[in-house]
Amino acid sequence: MTIDDRPAPGIEAALDRFQAAVAANGGPDPAPPATAEELAALAEAIAPMRLPDDLVAVWRRFASDHGVLANGRALESPAGALTIWREDVWHSQPRCLLPIGYEAHGYCCIELHGPDDDAGRIWAFEDGSEDITRIADGITDLVVAVAAAWEAAAIRTSEGEFQRALIEDGRAWDELVTKAMPRWAVDGWNRLAWPARWLRLSGLDPDSVRPRGPTTTIRALLASKPTGGTVTVAGIVDGLIGAEAGSRVTLDDATEEIDVWIPAPADPFGLVRIDARIEVDLVFRGGRSQRPAFRRAHAGIVRAILGGRLGTAQNEALRLQPLLDPSTAQATGVAVRRSA
Repeated sequence: MTIDDRPAPGIEAALDRFQAAVAANGGPDPAPPATAEELAALAEAIAPMRLPDDLVAVWRRFASDHGVLANGRALESPAGALTIWREDVWHSQPRCLLPIGYEAHGYCCIELHGPDDDAGRIWAFEDGSEDITRIADGITDLVVAVAAAWEAAAIRTSEGEFQRALIEDGRAWDELVTKAMPRWAVDGWNRLAWPARWLRLSGLDPDSVRPRGPTTTIRALLASKPTGGTVTVAGIVDGLIGAEAGSRVTLDDATEEIDVWIPAPADPFGLVRIDARIEVDLVFRGGRSQRPAFRRAHAGIVRAILGGRLGTAQNEALRLQPLLDPSTAQATGVAVRRSA
């Protein structure tokens, strides 16, 4: 995968201003430029998506920085960005968002170009937050805003052997950076609310989770005990234990409840949540529901936490571990959809 060698309009002047402001205010020196090999490795990994030209121009100046360029965080190198992007936990994020800054459970990302369209917008979010917030139309705007913050002495350099930039004047930072660029947010937890290009570039099809209607009730399913094929049931998630590999769910449709293991690939939109109404194609396995064991462990955890006995709560939580064994569930989910 080749990198465009043409200069990105506007970014060079913005970087000149940024580096001059950092130097004039005693800021730390940036790292050396990224190598052609580093950039090529990242470009190959994200293909068919493409790196925005202005981001490439930044990395050709310095592979990383301590000038809080990435919305108050140090800029990641191409290798650092790729490492985070490849982590399993990042797979729950839109694939077209490349993390270019990370610190204290917060991320700054750039929206990658698609095979046939351009983006380059800058987004930020915190671990545990629903919102993914657009903070700039491109990295050039962000560089200009952070340069202004350096010029206004809103940023200082820490003392000690390892020097780094710190936001000194939060009010000035907010005025020059936070409030200087238009912002709007996307609900990151609700993939059905993602922009269409995020879904497309993440390989997600909203039509795949449209309701089709149940083919049976849970009571009828448990009574018939089918030995092959799939059936569809719909109900409310009344119990839930989640892990990276999937979720153990108690599904209740008001006729009866069933204990279902739902592998992560069967729920690409993350519809399995406590109290959510969902529709599930499943294969019946048989056996007894583990719901009573879940209720006992959950009650024990709550009692221990309310009593301030955190060690006991941890021990109670360990009792849930066997429930993450798919072979002990009454059924296995094949596909999850929204319920009408």
